[in-house]
Amino acid sequence: MEQRLVMAEVEKETVTSSSLRAIPIGLLLIFFNAYWIMMMELVRYAGHPSNIAPFANVVFTVLVIVCLNPILKLLESLTRLSWLRPFSIAELLVIYLILSIGTAWVGHDGIQVLMPQIVYPFRYASPENRWEELFLPLLPKWLYVSDKTAIRNAYEGGHLFWQPGNFNPWIAPLLGWGSFCIALSVLMIGLCLLVRKRWMDEERLTYPVLYLPQEVVKPNNPIWRSNPFWLGFVVSAFVDVLNGIATLYPSFPSIKVRVWHYDPLLASLFVGYPWQALQGTRMSFYPFAIGLGLLLPPDLLLSCWFFYWFERIQRLVGLMVGWTQLPGYPWTNFQAFGGYAGIGLFALWVARKSFWQALLRAVRGLDKNEQLGL
Repeated sequence: MEQRLVMAEVEKETVTSSSLRAIPIGLLLIFFNAYWIMMMELVRYAGHPSNIAPFANVVFTVLVIVCLNPILKLLESLTRLSWLRPFSIAELLVIYLILSIGTAWVGHDGIQVLMPQIVYPFRYASPENRWEELFLPLLPKWLYVSDKTAIRNAYEGGHLFWQPGNFNPWIAPLLGWGSFCIALSVLMIGLCLLVRKRWMDEERLTYPVLYLPQEVVKPNNPIWRSNPFWLGFVVSAFVDVLNGIATLYPSFPSIKVRVWHYDPLLASLFVGYPWQALQGTRMSFYPFAIGLGLLLPPDLLLSCWFFYWFERIQRLVGLMVGWTQLPGYPWTNFQAFGGYAGIGLFALWVARKSFWQALLRAVRGLDKNEQLGL
């Protein structure tokens, strides 16, 4: 219900107020957002905001903009400049959407994986692995960097990227893969349009990952005056700040919340036959994970808990009956893939009538006012 009230407020605003200013600002913030993620996930290898939705870096950025709204309101009253007006809900959601897409692309499962692949085959080709004979001739040269000088400088550093010898070999691959990324993004948006009516109007899904950004952008939100909210914020912030100081100064006390803090304890519990099969059981008390768990449906939380221990029990039973000698037992990755495939096929089957109706509307040109809901 709260989610639909926020969307109703968005629909009241004009296209001009919700796009013209928010889009360039969001695109500009993408560069700062990408630099921030690179520093955290590649340089310092900490935080890893792109691993979990909603992206903490994006929520924080939108929260900073919300905090700037009173200043913008004051500046607007002093200067009479309309473009200095406070950001509306629609504008904040547009910025959130742009930065979320940008974060997904520059995160661990996006460009951070793609960029090394552009140079990896030619970097590690050697007479021993015979890559130059086996498959390098089959790779399209315009999608990969094959210039040895550019590859060496990319790996070793110490050279300006914008020098012609370093930059020119990257032009064609960046354009090629960039076009692919854009096409893939358009495809995902198209899929969202295809299932929007089914998921939002018919099944009325609530999208728990959107609760946090919607609460942040909501004007005069009573949550900012809520004692339980500030209690939770202070507790989690205290744990993070204290552990951060302890990381820099090991003699400082810390609160053990991470998985490896409890690995020795759990390892000491599961000893002897057949309990050694449960070695590797993990336990943690991350504040952010506990907070996200409060947003998820109880049945989903129960499924996560149940199937984790189901996998653990498979290892225990497998050791008792001798199945652990089979290569890859208990084939957890294959089971997970089967679960994803099953959920996907079930979702397609349940929505088959909606997809058929969407196809008919597209062919006949009906329902031209169909919009992508944020």
